[in-house]
Amino acid sequence: MKAIRYIFVFAIMALLLAACGEDPLVIEENTTDNWNDETYINPHANHFFTYLFYVSVRDTSGNDLIAPLGEEYYRSDTRHRPNGEIDPVKLKVNVKRPDGGYSSIKTYTFARKFDEQRNLLPQNEDGTYEGKGIWYLSNQPQELGESVQDSMILSIQCNTLFGDYRYHDLTVFWEEEPHQYAMPPFEQFPVCTKAKLEGQEVNAEKVVTHYYENTEYAKDIIHYFLDFVLDR
Repeated sequence: MKAIRYIFVFAIMALLLAACGEDPLVIEENTTDNWNDETYINPHANHFFTYLFYVSVRDTSGNDLIAPLGEEYYRSDTRHRPNGEIDPVKLKVNVKRPDGGYSSIKTYTFARKFDEQRNLLPQNEDGTYEGKGIWYLSNQPQELGESVQDSMILSIQCNTLFGDYRYHDLTVFWEEEPHQYAMPPFEQFPVCTKAKLEGQEVNAEKVVTHYYENTEYAKDIIHYFLDFVLDR
C-alpha cells in the first residue's frame, strides 16, 4: 500500500515539475498604431483629435460648384449604395505640414447635402438626397497627438471647383477648446474658428447635429460650416 502511495506522490511531483518548465504566459504589448481598435490606446499620444468641418463652394452667380461632384453618387464599391464618396480622380486632398511637406494625417473626403438651416437632407434607398439644398465637402482629418494644431493646410486639386489642375490651399484654423465624447475617452474635437481659400477668409458657423437617434449611442455632434464664394 505504501508503494502505491509513493508512486502516486512521485507522479504528482513529476507533473508539477513539467508545468514549471513550460514558458510562462506572455502578453505582448500592442505596438501598432491601429487607433480604430476600441481596445487600443496609443501610449505615445495623449489625445486623438478629429477635426470636424464642412466646406461649401459657390461662384458669384450662386452656382453650387460641389454639386457636380456630389451628384455623381460615386461608389468605389458598387455592392453598396453611395455614401458620399468623391471620385478620387476628380478631387485630391493632401494635408501639409507647417514646414511645407506633406503630413501622414489620415483623411477621407466625402460630400453631404444640407438644407439652408444646416440640417442633413433625408436620403432615399439608392443614396440620393430628397429636396433642394447645398452640397458640402468634408475631409475630417484625424490624428494622434499631444495638442491641437492651430492651423491646418489642405492642398486641393479639383478642376470642377477651381477650373484648373493646380493645387489650391485651404487653411483651416482651430482653437484648443476640445469637446469630449465617450467614443473613446481620449477623443477630442477641436473648435474651428475660420478658414482661408483663394484669398477669401470666412468665419466658421457652429452647428449642433444630433446623430444615432433612438440608440444608446445618441449624442450631439458639433460641426463647423465654412461657406466660400469663388470669383469664377
